Amino acid sequence: MYRRGRMEVIEKNMNTKRIRYLDLYKGIGIIMVVLGHMQMIPIELKLWIEAFHMPLFFVASGMLIGEKKLYERDAKTTFGDRACSVLIPYFWFSLIAVLWDAAGIFLDPAQYTTVSMISKIWDSLSFYGVSVLWFLPAFFVGTTGYQSLRKRLRYPAAVILLGLLAAVICSINSIPDYLAGKEMNAEIFFLQLSFAVCRGCVGMFFCAVGEGVSFLTAWMKERKLLMVSAGILLTGTGTIAAFGNYEVFGTMVSFRYLSTGNTVLFFLASVCLSTGVLLLCRWVSECPPIEYLGRNSLIIMLTHMDLRVMNIAQKTGDKIFETFNNHFVRSITVFVVILGLEMIMIWLFNGILSFMIKMPEKSENRRLSK
Repeated sequence: MYRRGRMEVIEKNMNTKRIRYLDLYKGIGIIMVVLGHMQMIPIELKLWIEAFHMPLFFVASGMLIGEKKLYERDAKTTFGDRACSVLIPYFWFSLIAVLWDAAGIFLDPAQYTTVSMISKIWDSLSFYGVSVLWFLPAFFVGTTGYQSLRKRLRYPAAVILLGLLAAVICSINSIPDYLAGKEMNAEIFFLQLSFAVCRGCVGMFFCAVGEGVSFLTAWMKERKLLMVSAGILLTGTGTIAAFGNYEVFGTMVSFRYLSTGNTVLFFLASVCLSTGVLLLCRWVSECPPIEYLGRNSLIIMLTHMDLRVMNIAQKTGDKIFETFNNHFVRSITVFVVILGLEMIMIWLFNGILSFMIKMPEKSENRRLSK
């Protein structure tokens, strides 16, 4: 009885520690990730999403690091928590991707080959990542690296150093092209590994942006009109920069391949959009359904592609499209089916499959309950 009461107190305390507008922010982010992978969305919307939907998650983490001063924690705790919450799901879902190909070789040899399976094994081991899994090593390097650097440097020095590093990295666009179609050897392996680290280094800069936004939101806390005005202005500026970059570059940017087009316009668009949307989320403060998606954004990110949720939804949409012959109805159907299937995935991975995705707050609960 005492233990049950104690656990209720612990759970209550853990819930009160959540920053709700950050859950809302990540919820919007994961919705954009899903929309960005849908084939039928307008090119203009996809362009807008691609401009900042990946930096958004680094900004959210950087803001959390700043608000809770996580950089003051010891390196061992930082590394251990991040490894549990990021690298464990990376290896589990990399294994799923490889096993999926292994099964496909026997069930559908026209689509799956031994070569593709071996390529996925190499991509997994080098942390280059299969499909959406590229994001997890980048996120690990970005957040862990930023916390470690921030512990040693004051914020102004950290943001200047990381801004220069990110600009240099983004000016190098040749590595993904060089890797394309090459047989795996030691050189390619280490190039893939270095590129995975480069993604994380760019992510470190966006973590620094997030901590900067934490100072801004603290100052604007009682200035609601200023907050929403700044949010709208920054979002508009970022949108103009994103479309301007598209006109100059001629194609969409990609954080995965660090293909940024005009570097100045890329950073202007991603920083303004991620900051503007965050300020608007801070102003709105709460929206429980989207917050729920934000709390489970890792599960949605991993399963909507790697467990074929998107494929199932699109095939369902195709059937509806045959019946109604309406593009809008098809798009809505696909999105609704994805959400419905993701509710099942969230239930599974928060329950019987929780060993595959270890959330940091769950680890903290276990430590407090001992």
